[in-house]
Amino acid sequence: MASTTELYNLFESSGVRGRILIILSRKYILGEHEYVSPAVKEIERAVQHGIVRKIYNIIPDDSWPEINWNLSLVSNYWKTASGFAGAFEDWRVNVVPYSRFIPPEEKSLVVVDPQVFTTKEYEQIALRIKNGNLNADIIAIINGTQADLKVLTDIVKNGERTRPVSPLGAAK
Repeated sequence: MASTTELYNLFESSGVRGRILIILSRKYILGEHEYVSPAVKEIERAVQHGIVRKIYNIIPDDSWPEINWNLSLVSNYWKTASGFAGAFEDWRVNVVPYSRFIPPEEKSLVVVDPQVFTTKEYEQIALRIKNGNLNADIIAIINGTQADLKVLTDIVKNGERTRPVSPLGAAK
């Protein structure tokens, strides 16, 4: 995976401000064996600098039962109609299973971890981007392979909307 600093630098260098950050990954905010990952510090920095104002962490459906259970045990998370919301110092994160995620209409910064989604879900994510249902300024791939990058760019480029895709941490 690319460092969280590299991801922050990508967002900062783009010049966008006040965006929604959509993280399509199982363990980005929650971390591997802890409730909060190191990415939280970079998200806090992005919030403090006005790059990000709202965060969604979208979880693959097959991982949702475990995440649902884990979040129910964490005091700074509470149940919502679609999943959970969590409060950190100056920001809040909405954690939602993929099947319940309704993308916002406004432009977003999108981080995708293709390794945690099924092939069908990953292709659906790419089609949402292509069709404008997931309106992205920047799309960053974490933990992906060159094949994952190719799937996403082929689907997105074959549409009317072409967006830059950054392969952060993609294997060669």
